[in-house]
Amino acid sequence: MSKKTIDKIFITFIVLLAAIGYIKPIVRPHSIITQENRKANKLPVFSVESFLKGTYQDNYEKAYADQILFANSMKQRVKNSYIIEKITYYKLFGGGSYCNMGSGLYMVNDCLVYRQNTISDEVFDKKAENINSVNKKLKNIPMYVYYIERDLDINLDTNEKTNNYNKLISRLNSGIKTSKLEINNFDEYKNYYYRTDHHWNYRGVQKGYEEIIRMLYGDREKYIIPDKEVCLNSIVNGSKSRTVGATAYMKEKFCTYVYKFPEHTTYVNGKESERYGQYGVLLKKPEKEISYASWYGPDKGLLEYDYDNIEKENLLIIGDSFDNAIGELLASHFNKTYIIDLRHYEEQIGQVFNIEEFCEEKDINKVLFIGSVTFYGYGEFFIEGVD
Repeated sequence: MSKKTIDKIFITFIVLLAAIGYIKPIVRPHSIITQENRKANKLPVFSVESFLKGTYQDNYEKAYADQILFANSMKQRVKNSYIIEKITYYKLFGGGSYCNMGSGLYMVNDCLVYRQNTISDEVFDKKAENINSVNKKLKNIPMYVYYIERDLDINLDTNEKTNNYNKLISRLNSGIKTSKLEINNFDEYKNYYYRTDHHWNYRGVQKGYEEIIRMLYGDREKYIIPDKEVCLNSIVNGSKSRTVGATAYMKEKFCTYVYKFPEHTTYVNGKESERYGQYGVLLKKPEKEISYASWYGPDKGLLEYDYDNIEKENLLIIGDSFDNAIGELLASHFNKTYIIDLRHYEEQIGQVFNIEEFCEEKDINKVLFIGSVTFYGYGEFFIEGVD
Protein backbone atom coordinates (compact mmCIF):
# COMPACT_ATOMS: atom_id res chain seq x y z
CA MET A 1 0.00 0.00 0.00
CA SER A 2 1.47 3.38 -1.05
CA LYS A 3 2.21 6.22 1.38
CA LYS A 4 -0.38 8.42 -0.38
CA THR A 5 -3.09 5.77 0.16
CA ILE A 6 -2.15 5.38 3.82
CA ASP A 7 -2.30 9.17 4.27
CA LYS A 8 -5.75 9.29 2.69
CA ILE A 9 -7.03 6.49 4.95
CA PHE A 10 -5.61 8.23 8.02
CA ILE A 11 -7.11 11.61 7.08
CA THR A 12 -10.49 9.97 6.35
CA PHE A 13 -10.40 8.26 9.75
CA ILE A 14 -9.64 11.55 11.54
CA VAL A 15 -12.43 13.35 9.66
CA LEU A 16 -14.92 10.56 10.50
CA LEU A 17 -13.91 10.62 14.16
CA ALA A 18 -14.34 14.38 14.27
CA ALA A 19 -17.72 14.10 12.53
CA ILE A 20 -18.89 11.49 15.03
CA GLY A 21 -17.78 13.80 17.82
CA TYR A 22 -19.97 16.59 16.45
CA ILE A 23 -22.93 14.39 15.48
CA LYS A 24 -23.04 12.35 18.70
CA PRO A 25 -24.17 15.28 20.97
CA ILE A 26 -27.17 15.75 18.67
CA VAL A 27 -28.14 12.13 18.01
CA ARG A 28 -27.28 10.48 21.35
CA PRO A 29 -26.60 13.09 24.04
CA HIS A 30 -25.54 12.16 27.57
CA SER A 31 -28.33 12.74 30.08
CA ILE A 32 -26.10 12.40 33.16
CA ILE A 33 -22.46 13.22 33.90
CA THR A 34 -21.89 10.24 36.17
CA GLN A 35 -18.60 11.43 37.66
CA GLU A 36 -20.23 14.64 38.87
CA ASN A 37 -23.69 13.19 39.61
CA ARG A 38 -25.54 15.91 37.71
CA LYS A 39 -27.64 16.42 34.62
CA ALA A 40 -25.54 16.89 31.48
CA ASN A 41 -25.75 20.21 29.66
CA LYS A 42 -27.51 19.75 26.32
CA LEU A 43 -27.09 21.71 23.11
CA PRO A 44 -29.13 24.92 23.31
CA VAL A 45 -31.78 25.93 20.80
CA PHE A 46 -30.46 28.70 18.57
CA SER A 47 -32.08 32.11 18.59
CA VAL A 48 -30.84 35.46 17.32
CA GLU A 49 -31.50 37.04 20.73
CA SER A 50 -29.45 34.46 22.68
CA PHE A 51 -26.66 34.65 20.08
CA LEU A 52 -26.42 38.45 20.34
CA LYS A 53 -26.42 38.26 24.16
CA GLY A 54 -23.69 35.60 24.06
CA THR A 55 -25.69 33.13 26.15
CA TYR A 56 -26.02 30.73 23.19
CA GLN A 57 -22.24 30.53 22.78
CA ASP A 58 -21.70 30.02 26.53
CA ASN A 59 -24.33 27.28 26.74
CA TYR A 60 -22.98 25.63 23.59
CA GLU A 61 -19.50 25.42 25.10
CA LYS A 62 -20.86 23.89 28.32
CA ALA A 63 -22.94 21.38 26.35
CA TYR A 64 -20.12 20.39 24.03
CA ALA A 65 -17.78 19.83 27.00
CA ASP A 66 -20.35 17.41 28.44
CA GLN A 67 -21.48 15.76 25.21
CA ILE A 68 -18.25 15.29 23.30
CA LEU A 69 -17.27 11.67 22.60
CA PHE A 70 -15.73 9.98 25.68
CA ALA A 71 -16.61 13.04 27.83
CA ASN A 72 -17.31 11.04 30.99
CA SER A 73 -14.14 8.95 30.83
CA MET A 74 -11.97 11.96 29.96
CA LYS A 75 -13.33 13.94 32.91
CA GLN A 76 -12.50 11.03 35.22
CA ARG A 77 -8.92 10.70 33.90
CA VAL A 78 -8.23 14.40 34.30
CA LYS A 79 -9.45 14.31 37.89
CA ASN A 80 -7.51 11.14 38.73
CA SER A 81 -4.30 12.85 37.61
CA TYR A 82 -4.24 15.23 40.60
CA ILE A 83 -6.44 13.65 43.28
CA ILE A 84 -3.55 11.63 44.80
CA GLU A 85 -1.67 14.89 45.29
CA LYS A 86 -4.66 16.48 47.05
CA ILE A 87 -5.23 13.56 49.43
CA THR A 88 -1.52 13.30 50.23
CA TYR A 89 -1.42 17.03 51.01
CA TYR A 90 -4.44 16.72 53.29
CA LYS A 91 -2.99 13.79 55.24
CA LEU A 92 0.28 15.65 55.74
CA PHE A 93 -1.01 19.16 56.48
CA GLY A 94 -4.81 19.18 56.62
CA GLY A 95 -5.56 17.89 60.10
CA GLY A 96 -9.21 18.52 60.99
CA SER A 97 -9.56 21.71 58.96
CA TYR A 98 -11.15 22.13 55.53
CA CYS A 99 -8.80 21.07 52.74
CA ASN A 100 -9.90 22.15 49.26
CA MET A 101 -10.28 19.10 46.99
CA GLY A 102 -11.75 21.01 44.03
CA SER A 103 -15.25 21.13 42.50
CA GLY A 104 -16.60 22.85 45.63
CA LEU A 105 -15.68 19.92 47.90
CA TYR A 106 -13.40 19.79 50.93
CA MET A 107 -11.85 17.14 53.12
CA VAL A 108 -12.56 17.21 56.85
CA ASN A 109 -11.38 14.28 58.99
CA ASP A 110 -11.40 11.90 56.00
CA CYS A 111 -14.91 12.96 54.91
CA LEU A 112 -15.66 14.79 51.69
CA VAL A 113 -17.96 17.69 52.54
CA TYR A 114 -19.38 20.94 51.20
CA ARG A 115 -18.76 24.15 53.11
CA GLN A 116 -21.68 25.48 55.14
CA ASN A 117 -23.96 27.78 53.17
CA THR A 118 -26.28 30.31 54.78
CA ILE A 119 -29.30 30.81 52.52
CA SER A 120 -30.63 34.35 52.17
CA ASP A 121 -33.89 35.51 53.72
CA GLU A 122 -35.27 36.25 50.25
CA VAL A 123 -34.86 32.63 49.15
CA PHE A 124 -36.70 31.30 52.19
CA ASP A 125 -39.37 33.97 51.74
CA LYS A 126 -40.16 32.53 48.31
CA LYS A 127 -40.01 28.88 49.38
CA ALA A 128 -42.17 29.44 52.46
CA GLU A 129 -44.65 31.43 50.38
CA ASN A 130 -44.90 28.52 47.96
CA ILE A 131 -45.46 25.94 50.75
CA ASN A 132 -47.95 28.25 52.49
CA SER A 133 -49.87 28.66 49.23
CA VAL A 134 -50.08 24.86 48.93
CA ASN A 135 -51.32 24.71 52.52
CA LYS A 136 -54.02 27.29 51.77
CA LYS A 137 -55.00 25.61 48.50
CA LEU A 138 -55.40 22.15 50.06
CA LYS A 139 -57.44 23.55 52.95
CA ASN A 140 -58.26 20.60 55.24
CA ILE A 141 -55.35 18.31 54.32
CA PRO A 142 -52.70 18.35 57.11
CA MET A 143 -49.20 19.33 55.96
CA TYR A 144 -45.80 18.45 57.39
CA VAL A 145 -42.26 19.66 56.69
CA TYR A 146 -39.18 17.58 57.52
CA TYR A 147 -35.81 19.31 57.16
CA ILE A 148 -32.63 17.22 56.82
CA GLU A 149 -29.58 19.02 58.18
CA ARG A 150 -26.32 18.20 56.41
CA ASP A 151 -22.81 19.56 55.81
CA LEU A 152 -24.25 22.73 54.22
CA ASP A 153 -25.88 23.58 57.57
CA ILE A 154 -22.83 23.39 59.83
CA ASN A 155 -19.13 24.20 59.85
CA LEU A 156 -17.76 20.73 60.62
CA ASP A 157 -14.47 22.21 61.80
CA THR A 158 -15.91 24.63 64.40
CA ASN A 159 -19.48 23.21 64.83
CA GLU A 160 -20.86 26.69 64.09
CA LYS A 161 -24.33 26.25 62.56
CA THR A 162 -26.34 28.26 60.09
CA ASN A 163 -29.85 29.43 60.86
CA ASN A 164 -31.34 27.84 57.73
CA TYR A 165 -33.90 25.63 59.45
CA ASN A 166 -35.22 28.36 61.73
CA LYS A 167 -35.42 30.79 58.82
CA LEU A 168 -37.63 28.36 56.95
CA ILE A 169 -40.01 27.26 59.71
CA SER A 170 -40.46 30.80 61.07
CA ARG A 171 -42.01 31.70 57.73
CA LEU A 172 -44.43 28.76 57.51
CA ASN A 173 -48.11 28.85 58.43
CA SER A 174 -48.71 27.95 62.08
CA GLY A 175 -50.77 24.89 61.14
CA ILE A 176 -47.86 23.19 59.35
CA LYS A 177 -46.03 20.74 61.62
CA THR A 178 -42.23 20.64 61.32
CA SER A 179 -39.31 18.50 62.44
CA LYS A 180 -35.71 17.95 61.42
CA LEU A 181 -32.74 15.60 61.39
CA GLU A 182 -30.36 17.56 63.61
CA ILE A 183 -26.59 17.69 63.09
CA ASN A 184 -24.64 19.49 65.83
CA ASN A 185 -21.07 18.25 65.36
CA PHE A 186 -18.79 16.17 63.18
CA ASP A 187 -19.45 12.90 65.05
CA GLU A 188 -23.19 13.20 64.40
CA TYR A 189 -22.55 14.04 60.76
CA LYS A 190 -20.29 11.03 60.27
CA ASN A 191 -22.84 8.77 61.99
CA TYR A 192 -25.69 9.73 59.67
CA TYR A 193 -23.88 10.38 56.37
CA TYR A 194 -21.54 8.61 53.98
CA ARG A 195 -17.94 9.82 53.92
CA THR A 196 -17.99 10.00 50.13
CA ASP A 197 -21.62 10.80 49.23
CA HIS A 198 -23.98 13.72 49.98
CA HIS A 199 -26.90 11.47 51.02
CA TRP A 200 -27.73 10.13 54.45
CA ASN A 201 -26.65 6.54 55.16
CA TYR A 202 -28.76 3.73 56.62
CA ARG A 203 -28.48 5.11 60.16
CA GLY A 204 -29.57 8.55 58.99
CA VAL A 205 -32.48 6.99 57.09
CA GLN A 206 -33.69 5.09 60.16
CA LYS A 207 -33.35 8.17 62.36
CA GLY A 208 -35.28 10.32 59.89
CA TYR A 209 -37.96 7.68 59.44
CA GLU A 210 -38.58 7.40 63.19
CA GLU A 211 -38.71 11.18 63.62
CA ILE A 212 -41.15 11.61 60.72
CA ILE A 213 -43.49 8.94 62.07
CA ARG A 214 -43.47 10.69 65.46
CA MET A 215 -44.21 13.99 63.72
CA LEU A 216 -47.12 12.43 61.81
CA TYR A 217 -48.63 10.30 64.58
CA GLY A 218 -46.94 11.04 67.89
CA ASP A 219 -46.11 7.91 69.91
CA ARG A 220 -49.24 5.97 68.96
CA GLU A 221 -47.71 4.49 65.77
CA LYS A 222 -44.99 1.86 66.04
CA TYR A 223 -42.23 2.10 63.48
CA ILE A 224 -40.42 -0.79 61.78
CA ILE A 225 -37.32 -1.98 63.62
CA PRO A 226 -34.58 -3.39 61.35
CA ASP A 227 -33.92 -7.12 61.67
CA LYS A 228 -30.15 -6.72 61.55
CA GLU A 229 -27.23 -4.62 60.35
CA VAL A 230 -25.17 -6.00 57.46
CA CYS A 231 -21.88 -4.79 55.99
CA LEU A 232 -21.34 -6.08 52.48
CA ASN A 233 -18.07 -6.87 50.76
CA SER A 234 -18.62 -3.77 48.63
CA ILE A 235 -17.46 -0.17 48.65
CA VAL A 236 -19.56 2.97 48.35
CA ASN A 237 -19.36 4.60 44.93
CA GLY A 238 -20.21 8.04 46.30
CA SER A 239 -21.34 11.15 44.43
CA LYS A 240 -18.68 13.30 46.12
CA SER A 241 -15.80 10.92 45.46
CA ARG A 242 -16.98 10.62 41.83
CA THR A 243 -17.05 14.41 41.53
CA VAL A 244 -13.42 14.85 42.56
CA GLY A 245 -12.25 11.59 40.97
CA ALA A 246 -11.40 9.90 44.27
CA THR A 247 -13.32 6.63 43.94
CA ALA A 248 -10.09 4.62 43.78
CA TYR A 249 -8.55 6.35 46.80
CA MET A 250 -11.44 7.03 49.20
CA LYS A 251 -13.16 3.80 50.08
CA GLU A 252 -15.81 3.00 52.69
CA LYS A 253 -17.69 -0.23 53.23
CA PHE A 254 -21.34 -0.34 52.25
CA CYS A 255 -23.46 -1.19 55.28
CA THR A 256 -27.23 -1.38 55.60
CA TYR A 257 -30.12 -2.36 57.81
CA VAL A 258 -32.20 -5.33 56.69
CA TYR A 259 -35.99 -4.98 56.95
CA LYS A 260 -38.96 -7.27 56.56
CA PHE A 261 -41.53 -5.20 54.67
CA PRO A 262 -45.19 -6.24 54.50
CA GLU A 263 -46.43 -7.33 51.07
CA HIS A 264 -46.98 -4.39 48.75
CA THR A 265 -46.98 -3.31 45.10
CA THR A 266 -44.61 -0.70 43.67
CA TYR A 267 -45.31 1.52 40.67
CA VAL A 268 -42.66 3.63 38.90
CA ASN A 269 -44.06 6.45 36.78
CA GLY A 270 -47.45 4.73 36.72
CA LYS A 271 -46.18 1.28 35.70
CA GLU A 272 -46.03 -1.68 38.05
CA SER A 273 -42.44 -2.56 38.86
CA GLU A 274 -40.97 -5.71 40.34
CA ARG A 275 -38.75 -3.50 42.47
CA TYR A 276 -37.49 0.04 42.82
CA GLY A 277 -33.75 0.05 43.33
CA GLN A 278 -31.64 -3.09 43.78
CA TYR A 279 -31.92 -3.55 47.54
CA GLY A 280 -33.10 -7.18 47.43
CA VAL A 281 -30.85 -8.21 44.53
CA LEU A 282 -27.66 -6.60 45.80
CA LEU A 283 -28.22 -7.92 49.31
CA LYS A 284 -28.01 -11.48 47.94
CA LYS A 285 -25.37 -10.81 45.28
CA PRO A 286 -23.37 -7.66 46.11
CA GLU A 287 -21.46 -5.86 43.40
CA LYS A 288 -17.92 -4.58 43.88
CA GLU A 289 -19.15 -0.97 44.08
CA ILE A 290 -22.62 0.15 45.21
CA SER A 291 -24.02 3.66 44.91
CA TYR A 292 -26.88 5.29 46.78
CA ALA A 293 -28.96 5.28 43.57
CA SER A 294 -28.24 1.65 42.65
CA TRP A 295 -29.23 0.49 46.15
CA TYR A 296 -32.22 2.66 46.98
CA GLY A 297 -33.32 3.56 43.45
CA PRO A 298 -32.72 6.48 41.06
CA ASP A 299 -34.72 9.71 40.99
CA LYS A 300 -38.15 9.26 39.39
CA GLY A 301 -40.97 11.67 38.68
CA LEU A 302 -43.61 9.53 40.41
CA LEU A 303 -43.32 6.56 42.76
CA GLU A 304 -46.27 4.76 44.29
CA TYR A 305 -46.31 2.19 47.08
CA ASP A 306 -49.58 0.33 47.56
CA TYR A 307 -49.67 -1.55 50.90
CA ASP A 308 -53.39 -2.23 50.56
CA ASN A 309 -54.14 -0.97 54.07
CA ILE A 310 -57.64 0.22 53.19
CA GLU A 311 -58.37 1.27 56.78
CA LYS A 312 -55.36 3.62 56.69
CA GLU A 313 -54.70 6.99 55.04
CA ASN A 314 -53.10 7.97 51.74
CA LEU A 315 -49.86 9.97 51.84
CA LEU A 316 -48.29 12.37 49.33
CA ILE A 317 -44.55 13.01 49.67
CA ILE A 318 -42.81 15.81 47.79
CA GLY A 319 -39.04 15.69 47.98
CA ASP A 320 -35.73 14.99 46.28
CA SER A 321 -33.31 12.05 46.22
CA PHE A 322 -33.20 11.86 50.04
CA ASP A 323 -36.68 10.30 50.06
CA ASN A 324 -35.60 7.48 47.70
CA ALA A 325 -34.26 5.65 50.74
CA ILE A 326 -37.07 6.39 53.17
CA GLY A 327 -40.20 6.13 51.00
CA GLU A 328 -40.81 2.41 51.40
CA LEU A 329 -40.47 2.63 55.18
CA LEU A 330 -42.93 5.53 55.49
CA ALA A 331 -45.32 3.92 53.01
CA SER A 332 -45.69 0.84 55.23
CA HIS A 333 -47.79 2.99 57.60
CA PHE A 334 -50.27 4.00 54.91
CA ASN A 335 -52.69 2.58 52.38
CA LYS A 336 -51.19 4.25 49.31
CA THR A 337 -48.17 6.53 49.21
CA TYR A 338 -47.20 8.74 46.28
CA ILE A 339 -43.74 10.32 46.00
CA ILE A 340 -43.19 13.24 43.63
CA ASP A 341 -39.82 14.57 42.41
CA LEU A 342 -40.63 17.90 40.77
CA ARG A 343 -37.35 17.88 38.79
CA HIS A 344 -38.51 14.91 36.74
CA TYR A 345 -42.30 14.77 36.97
CA GLU A 346 -43.23 16.81 33.89
CA GLU A 347 -40.60 15.16 31.67
CA GLN A 348 -41.37 11.59 32.76
CA ILE A 349 -45.16 11.82 33.28
CA GLY A 350 -45.83 14.20 30.41
CA GLN A 351 -47.70 16.93 32.27
CA VAL A 352 -47.16 19.67 34.83
CA PHE A 353 -47.76 18.53 38.40
CA ASN A 354 -51.03 19.98 39.72
CA ILE A 355 -51.09 19.27 43.45
CA GLU A 356 -54.74 20.20 43.98
CA GLU A 357 -55.99 17.88 41.23
CA PHE A 358 -53.58 15.13 42.31
CA CYS A 359 -54.73 15.21 45.94
CA GLU A 360 -58.37 15.10 44.91
CA GLU A 361 -57.87 12.26 42.43
CA LYS A 362 -55.76 10.13 44.81
CA ASP A 363 -57.79 10.96 47.95
CA ILE A 364 -54.72 12.25 49.79
CA ASN A 365 -55.04 12.60 53.58
CA LYS A 366 -51.58 13.94 54.45
CA VAL A 367 -48.90 15.91 52.56
CA LEU A 368 -45.25 15.65 53.61
CA PHE A 369 -42.29 17.68 52.33
CA ILE A 370 -38.87 16.03 52.80
CA GLY A 371 -35.49 17.47 51.89
CA SER A 372 -32.27 19.20 52.83
CA VAL A 373 -31.33 22.84 52.29
CA THR A 374 -30.94 22.21 48.55
CA PHE A 375 -34.59 21.16 48.39
CA TYR A 376 -35.91 24.10 50.40
CA GLY A 377 -33.47 26.65 48.99
CA TYR A 378 -33.63 26.14 45.22
CA GLY A 379 -36.30 27.08 42.69
CA GLU A 380 -36.50 23.78 40.78
CA PHE A 381 -38.57 22.35 43.66
CA PHE A 382 -41.32 24.99 43.51
CA ILE A 383 -44.91 23.78 43.01
CA GLU A 384 -46.63 25.58 40.16
CA GLY A 385 -50.20 26.89 40.05
CA VAL A 386 -50.79 27.52 43.76
CA ASP A 387 -50.09 31.27 44.05
